[in-house]
Amino acid sequence: MAGNVTGAEVVAQAQTWLGVPYLLLYGGTTRRGVDCSGLVMEVFAALGVTVPRTSEEQWAFCKHIPSGQEMTGDLMFIVGSEIDPSPGHVAIVVNAGNPDKVIDAPYTGSYVRYDNFSRNGTGVNQLVGYGRVPNVSPSSSASTTSSTSLDENTTGSILGGVIASAGLLFLIFIVIVAAIIIFAAKSVMGS
Repeated sequence: MAGNVTGAEVVAQAQTWLGVPYLLLYGGTTRRGVDCSGLVMEVFAALGVTVPRTSEEQWAFCKHIPSGQEMTGDLMFIVGSEIDPSPGHVAIVVNAGNPDKVIDAPYTGSYVRYDNFSRNGTGVNQLVGYGRVPNVSPSSSASTTSSTSLDENTTGSILGGVIASAGLLFLIFIVIVAAIIIFAAKSVMGS
């Protein structure tokens, strides 16, 4: 069945998520925090394509693509975790010419960003395979505009992640300082 969304559109939509923090633990599906499969689900939802929630369900949902035939907008699945069923991680292939370059939400404490995974990875970085979402027409490469914006967005995504991390650390610092002040005040009053 011919798709009504192109792989280049998938990548362009994924780029709008660059810099969004990875949500602590699992379950993020908003621009305030997202996990890997939540990112994939929301990217496709914005394009009118319904995709299941978890990486395992997404792997089962996709048409499996032999290595070497993956295209822009396809999904890369890797083992991803020692505690989750495989595949525990999913990412969006940025460009068919370099299928190891992806956009993903990698882990707690990070943010949506460009990553590189090797087809020869081992352990949690071992490739499970590539998948194509139904109703998506693969693109052999991202458009010129998308390719140009990849490098421009990398700096913005790193800065966004650093700012989000710094904000969280500052909030934790304020809470700790407040707790110390309260404890000290109670100690002085109790003496």
